[in-house]
Amino acid sequence: MAGSISPQSRVPDSDNGTPKGFDPEAIVGLINDDDAVSLFRSATDPKTVSMLAAECDIPLSTAYRKVETLEDAGLIEEVARGLADASGPAWYRRTVDGVRVTLRDGVTVECILTVGQ
Repeated sequence: MAGSISPQSRVPDSDNGTPKGFDPEAIVGLINDDDAVSLFRSATDPKTVSMLAAECDIPLSTAYRKVETLEDAGLIEEVARGLADASGPAWYRRTVDGVRVTLRDGVTVECILTVGQ
């Protein structure tokens, strides 16, 4: 991919201008990953990886890998560990409503916050 990745965001920026907690290169890499996109779209409310996998019809082992990748990119976050039982599974939800990637003189990644967060 030619050009540089210039992170732009509607989320709070750090002192150096890079959005806090987001990895623009990882986000761009996830765009063509249908499983990751499905998991991201499904994570509107807190859900376990098992719930996400079932809802997206993705094998559980694949879902765990994709959730970790989405978390590393900053697109989902763990919101609770075992909501019903402290030793239960982690619950995840997405951190933004969407991602916009623009190609002009480079690549711009914009992460769009949910209203009310």
